Amino acid sequence: MRPDVAKEYVKAALVAQKRYQRTYPVSKAKITDEKSFVKAAEPILFDVYGREEITEQKPYTVGRADGYWVMWGHLWADHGGVFYIIMEERTGKVIYLTHSL
Repeated sequence: MRPDVAKEYVKAALVAQKRYQRTYPVSKAKITDEKSFVKAAEPILFDVYGREEITEQKPYTVGRADGYWVMWGHLWADHGGVFYIIMEERTGKVIYLTHSL
């Protein structure tokens, strides 16, 4: 993912988090790179949406901007949607989590 795209997603998620004040899970895994981010995010996604739903959306699109990691799934059909998750690198806190329709 291009850094400018990741940055726009992070900016929008931070605005939404301030506006809607949702509480999301925190991963205890240390996030240092793309691989560790995916490893930290998948259990959270599996708990919310189910392992099969998430793994069917591979390959994931992943990016990083301003200390946050962004990931979304791949849509293989003409219907359905994909997950979106954004996590803070330093704390492992999820700041945005949703599934499009």
